Amino acid sequence: MSSTNVIHVGVVGAARGLPLRTAWEATGRLRIHALCDTNADRLAAAAAQLGQVGLYTDYEEMLARGGLDAVLLATPMPLHVPQAVAALDAG
Repeated sequence: MSSTNVIHVGVVGAARGLPLRTAWEATGRLRIHALCDTNADRLAAAAAQLGQVGLYTDYEEMLARGGLDAVLLATPMPLHVPQAVAALDAG
């Protein structure tokens, strides 16, 4: 976690993950730092809402960028295990 106690989150799956944004922001500590979605149109629409965040269509690339304290997996359930393992491996 960063020294300001803000948790930088990488969200995977814009359609399912972004509706949780209001709840995260209510904590005052969670910030979307990166967003990943395989649908480029959905990613572009989300970018208009979020402003300055890293945008990715490739999950591994988002993890390699670094700077994340947590990852929210808002993808289909069969993807959760391999994506969680990849996030843990990335640190």
